[in-house]
Amino acid sequence: MHGRDPFLPASVEQNVLTLKAYLVTIAMPLMFLSALIPEMRRTGRKLIDAREQDVAASVEKLHDDVVQQLVLIGLEVKDLRPDSSWEIRLGKLYDRVSSVSKATRDLSHDLHPFALRYVGLARALRSLCRQTGGATSITINFAEENVPPLATDVSLCLYRIAQEALQNVAKHSHAHSASVELRVQNGQALLRIVDDGVGMSPEQHRIGGMGLAGMRERVMALDGTLKITSATQ
Repeated sequence: MHGRDPFLPASVEQNVLTLKAYLVTIAMPLMFLSALIPEMRRTGRKLIDAREQDVAASVEKLHDDVVQQLVLIGLEVKDLRPDSSWEIRLGKLYDRVSSVSKATRDLSHDLHPFALRYVGLARALRSLCRQTGGATSITINFAEENVPPLATDVSLCLYRIAQEALQNVAKHSHAHSASVELRVQNGQALLRIVDDGVGMSPEQHRIGGMGLAGMRERVMALDGTLKITSATQ
């Protein structure tokens, strides 16, 4: 580089000193970034934990609602008398039971972190695929390979990502089929989700949304990588 910008025509010794100064100038912000990135990851984990606590609070509220409805059902049953209009009252009771049933299904769906603890990530993902496919017209296949018990935070991260991705497939892709693949190789977990939908435009891929941003945050917090490709790009 002797004689070329930013090393002006000068002696080699002077250019060596200039190079050293140049490298020091670059090294300082890189050192700052190397200290900042771990802190950003720790902050990301704290934000994710806070969101999970919010979910737990919502589940608790839903649980309270279920308990209240069960109490009302008990009162309805207790108040049934032979001289009452039992057809109408039983109809109301049936509606309330149906409401409790739906709330309970929603509750068990939101309580999946506990399911992860007891049945493992693979079975939880298989159940998620089955539930999502049953609620839509999309055929969702699940496959696993060499999946040992994973750390709780890793399992929760992968489950949440699969949940968000399948929701996007159901809402936006117009897909007929999708597949979810989970495997562990060389100590690394790989989750691959594919659908035959319309894909994303380059602008949509660049901007993304809250769902994609949340997926990236979760993966980065665990030193992982997220890759999204689309046939429309």
